[in-house]
Amino acid sequence: MGWFFNREKQEEKDRQDASQFRKVMQTYQKYAEFPYINPDESLLNERIQQLATGAIPFVEPAVMERNQDGYLLGELILLDWLQGKSSEINDFPDYFELKLGINAAETVMPLLDDDCLDILEDEGALYFRPLEELNDLAEEYGLERKATYDELIASFKADFTSDFLADLIGRGVYVPMEYGQQLLTKYQADIEAFQIKHQL
Repeated sequence: MGWFFNREKQEEKDRQDASQFRKVMQTYQKYAEFPYINPDESLLNERIQQLATGAIPFVEPAVMERNQDGYLLGELILLDWLQGKSSEINDFPDYFELKLGINAAETVMPLLDDDCLDILEDEGALYFRPLEELNDLAEEYGLERKATYDELIASFKADFTSDFLADLIGRGVYVPMEYGQQLLTKYQADIEAFQIKHQL
């Protein structure tokens, strides 16, 4: 009897899961592009359930329509967000999936390939780190604190070995290339409107 009850319960859950899956698929199939949903098995069922029950909202249809330059809004917001971030970053905010419908980690390479984004790997990368943090490092190694980045980086170059500087810079930081900056300027109003609306 208990086995039969458990089987019925499982079958009901399977029907409910299938119904929720259909609801999400039917909604997103109407979009210009299908929003990204993390396929990780430990997250997928939960995400489908959250969407189907209204626990989290669907990605807005307009977000999945490409602009006249061929980019999704999420791709441009990612381009903007990446400025000054370490090129080793692999932790991205959930809103890229939940609100913008993109896989942020897999979108970085296309932005690099399109010459929207570059990796700054010389001392210029240090300008993207907090001045206070760099001054603390200078003090730690017996150097004087400086009022500007130029003075502080000049001090580093004079007193640190090239190997130490390379370690300090790491694998560089992301910076928009000229084309990427043009896109950010062109679509600034759209980017800011979305960020304000969703409090990003």
